Amino acid sequence: DGVITLFSPGAEAMLGYSAEEMVGKQTPLIYHDFEEVRRRARELSEELGLAVEPGFQTFIAKAQATGLPDEHEWTYVRKDGSSLTVLLTVSVFSDTQGEPRYCGVSTDITRRSQVAAEMSRLAHLDPLTQLPNRRLLHDRIRMAVTQARRENTFLALLMIDLDRFKPVNDHYGHSAGDRLLSAAAERLQSCLR
Repeated sequence: DGVITLFSPGAEAMLGYSAEEMVGKQTPLIYHDFEEVRRRARELSEELGLAVEPGFQTFIAKAQATGLPDEHEWTYVRKDGSSLTVLLTVSVFSDTQGEPRYCGVSTDITRRSQVAAEMSRLAHLDPLTQLPNRRLLHDRIRMAVTQARRENTFLALLMIDLDRFKPVNDHYGHSAGDRLLSAAAERLQSCLR
């Protein structure tokens, strides 16, 4: 029924709650973001073809339906109000009387999530100007063309060129050229989405 029966020292360190504070309490609303639980319940309802209520059922439904461990990323809220990203693995098994029991193991993946977000940012933004790079440009153009075709609308593309930029690099050096590009990027960002 979602009552916590064991709260490990690792969980205490990760969340800032003591085992005494947690054992006997109903999960998940103690350290989960309820909006996230509600979204996952809707996703699982569609995926599994059954009504999954936002609450403890959200965490066990997939493992219960498939008999396999369910892994999903969640945002946990620590006792001090800060948040972390975890990979929660929920397994279902039977006790000696044949009653279902659930074991949730959370692994802090906050750093991994931050690194993934940074890698995505680096893959799509120019490191000097922080403007979208060619890869992102091509992706957005593809999306815009697809949308224009689907909606039978027109599409315009505006190109901007910095005249006489090469002589700045040649005469004043690449660091001056970099400063010029950064200033131009800041001005563009201040007046465009």
